[in-house]
Amino acid sequence: MSQYLTAELAAIGVDDEAIVEYCVGFLTDTSMSAKEKQEAIVEYLEAATESNLVSGIVSKAIALQEDQSAQNNVALEQQAKRELAIAQEREREELLRDVSEATAKKQEKTLTAEERRRREGLINRYELNQPQIIENKDGEAEIVYSEDKKTSAHISSNDNAQLVSAKQAEERKSAKAAHQKKVLRDKELEKKRHDEEQEKKRRTMKREKRRM
Repeated sequence: MSQYLTAELAAIGVDDEAIVEYCVGFLTDTSMSAKEKQEAIVEYLEAATESNLVSGIVSKAIALQEDQSAQNNVALEQQAKRELAIAQEREREELLRDVSEATAKKQEKTLTAEERRRREGLINRYELNQPQIIENKDGEAEIVYSEDKKTSAHISSNDNAQLVSAKQAEERKSAKAAHQKKVLRDKELEKKRHDEEQEKKRRTMKREKRRM
């Protein structure tokens, strides 16, 4: 619009940048109606030139300005819609993230509580099921658990079977080693006692022979 006005005014002998800027100021004034703009600009230009083309030039300039303004409004509206859509999408993503984090924290707390109950159950089970070490028919140490039935009824069969099995295996191994150590010690004591008795008998026999 500014370029059109500059070229048209130059064609009728008005080649002044200050005049063009003054007219553009009227054209872009949103507080004035098209009729008010037409009258003000034509009156101003007619004072600067005697051309009868001023009215037509101004009318077209006003039309170009209105068209450009409408396009700008459409562009601004579309930009506003895009920004609104982006803001809404960002808000939706933040809401989903907050919900996801809240759900994850809730699940984490639930799992932690469940694991804590399971661990406490296992601890109670081991505390209540005191192992007893017996010797089987093969002379090997064996662990026997005397389980509390009332407590056992509240313990799930899914209480980490691998952990239980590993714990029992370790206890059996330790108990077997302790029992074998005790058996060996008892055998050594028995042998020592037997050797002492034999030595005592030999000494007694020697004394008897000397007397004879």
